[in-house]
Amino acid sequence: MSLMYAGDIAVDAAFKLLMSRSSTRLIDVRTTAETTFVGAPDLLNLPNGKNLQGQYCLIEWQLFPSMQKNDMFMATLNEMLEIWQEQDQIAKQDRVLLFLCRSGVRSAYAADIATQLGCSKSYNLTGGFEGDANEKGHRATLSGWKFMGLPWSQ
Repeated sequence: MSLMYAGDIAVDAAFKLLMSRSSTRLIDVRTTAETTFVGAPDLLNLPNGKNLQGQYCLIEWQLFPSMQKNDMFMATLNEMLEIWQEQDQIAKQDRVLLFLCRSGVRSAYAADIATQLGCSKSYNLTGGFEGDANEKGHRATLSGWKFMGLPWSQ
């Protein structure tokens, strides 16, 4: 099965998009447990005084602890798209959506679903939040949001 979405984007390029386009949204598809115990992007207290927390959203792709697919993912995403359009009048087909997971796998599926909903500017963040595992199985040492030194908190 091939996935259809606008493409893959490096985490540093995605962060630049967030900083430059207020209508861009970063959608974290990890579980709440992952964001709690591993960390999440911190867009609230950026060094330049910007607060981009309103551009961040968590919609779980899978549910912890069963890791069963979240049957409400599409409906929740659609609801958020409507809320965002009410806020800034940007239609879903014109909004840039950046999908983030641990390593860039679940987020690719989420970007595909968003594309099916008519969001043609849906991107998967390569490397995800933690990046690929090194030879010892450790993450955040080769790629990803944390490795690139982008703002995050735990």
